[in-house]
Amino acid sequence: MGIHDRDYIREEPHSSLFVSQPVVIQLVIINAVLFVANILIGGKDAWLTSSLLMRPDTLTQPWMWWQFLTYGFVHSSDTSWHIMGNMFVLWMFGRQVENVYGRREFLTFYLTAIVLGGVLWSLRQTAMGVESASMLGASGGVVAIFLLYIFHFPKHTLLFMMFIPMPAWMVGVLVIGSDLSLAFVPNTHVAFDVHLIGATFAACYFYGHWRLFPLVSRLSF
Repeated sequence: MGIHDRDYIREEPHSSLFVSQPVVIQLVIINAVLFVANILIGGKDAWLTSSLLMRPDTLTQPWMWWQFLTYGFVHSSDTSWHIMGNMFVLWMFGRQVENVYGRREFLTFYLTAIVLGGVLWSLRQTAMGVESASMLGASGGVVAIFLLYIFHFPKHTLLFMMFIPMPAWMVGVLVIGSDLSLAFVPNTHVAFDVHLIGATFAACYFYGHWRLFPLVSRLSF
């Protein structure tokens, strides 16, 4: 049985232009639309992003648990580099990962990585007694996709820092090593621990031969 014959790979016909796009493109578009919308209608207080991002007390407010997902679709409006970096990596490596797993499994994996990163980040912040922190951005899901790409294509040549050719596995080692060294640095504005959660999830998923969409479809009503 070929990979495209499997239930979680088989695709359904689509009618609209947006829906017919690969999931990677859809995710990039949604993130870009929210980024622009926040600039145009969010005002100086960026109320749209502020409503969708996550805080440590999200964990203790079940009515706000949707923020465990929405934080991964909003980015800081103070700089365009945050969203540009995340979306470039997602587009660059997510296309091949989506080709391997199919639309539904790819999307389920990506969203699970975001939610898992959010929940564990909130748990850590709560355990440390941090109340004023907040988190936003797709980095946890993007790192998970990037590592999953590396697990599948470890010998592909990538340009580290955009100009140094290296095998993919070596770039992965450098990225994770950097995240490990910075994860516990105080007063950093980057959630390196969420990057590591995404990387760990990708490793468990790949080496455990997990498939998430069939499980989610069974649990849905």
